[in-house]
Amino acid sequence: MAVTSLELAARETIDEAVAGLGDAGYVEWLSKTYRKATEASASDLGREPRSWFDEDRGRILFEAIAYMSALLLEHELKDYLTRRKLLFGREPDRARMEAFRISFLRYLPEKLRSLGLSKVEVPTEGTISAHEVTVVERLREYSRPADGKGAFEHFGACMGRALDPNLVVVTNIVALESIPMLVKVVRGVLEKKFGPPVQW
Repeated sequence: MAVTSLELAARETIDEAVAGLGDAGYVEWLSKTYRKATEASASDLGREPRSWFDEDRGRILFEAIAYMSALLLEHELKDYLTRRKLLFGREPDRARMEAFRISFLRYLPEKLRSLGLSKVEVPTEGTISAHEVTVVERLREYSRPADGKGAFEHFGACMGRALDPNLVVVTNIVALESIPMLVKVVRGVLEKKFGPPVQW
């Protein structure tokens, strides 16, 4: 089956966005900011800032990719995949956006599997038992949070637990402060792929 230009664009967008996280030093920035933010709290609690192992870094990257993907599909893509209106101006090209979305969601799990991140373990919290979640499941949570919170708040909670489940108030803030980096990566990749965004 021939690969369409939009299918190829979706695959390349995922590849370049994940690479962009590395180029931007996203995980390193989180590590530095987390340690700085938790020094005082950890001292008050008589404990050192948490050390991250490969599994922790994997979960951090997983949450970043899932939220970045939700940002791209739900908020940013409409500014890049557009078509001319009948009279003047431009509007989002819904048909191309949907084709891109389908290809993106088809390839995303494959990309995460190649990174060893097809699923991550979510620890027990309150009445919710420990369970596994896939990247597409998490992306859908970020796209349409069911807990009444905004997507960014849900990301703050999930990434905050990944950073340090014992200091979630502090780590939620660190997670939220990282969002502009994710937006910058997404916009950089989309502009490279489709040209400058439309200013509505």
